[in-house]
Amino acid sequence: MSRVSHPILAAMLLLALTVPRACLASDAPAWMHQQVNAVLPAHDENTDAVILFEETILTVQPNGKIKRLDRQAFRILRPDGESRGTRHF
Repeated sequence: MSRVSHPILAAMLLLALTVPRACLASDAPAWMHQQVNAVLPAHDENTDAVILFEETILTVQPNGKIKRLDRQAFRILRPDGESRGTRHF
């Protein structure tokens, strides 16, 4: 079994202690908090998830590039809707 040097072990321990705290410290943005009490749209009884909020913002930057921001909030109604809770880039 190989030995791990003390500086590497210390760095790994520091990461293990700080990364989870950073994740717990973050909060959802205000636009998402507003969806907590949103009225569910009409849907049938077999629907897995419904979209509560959807917004696309296009901004033209001074250099001519276009920046796109997409926001969506879903309410997951059934276990099969859990894929809506994961964002893939």
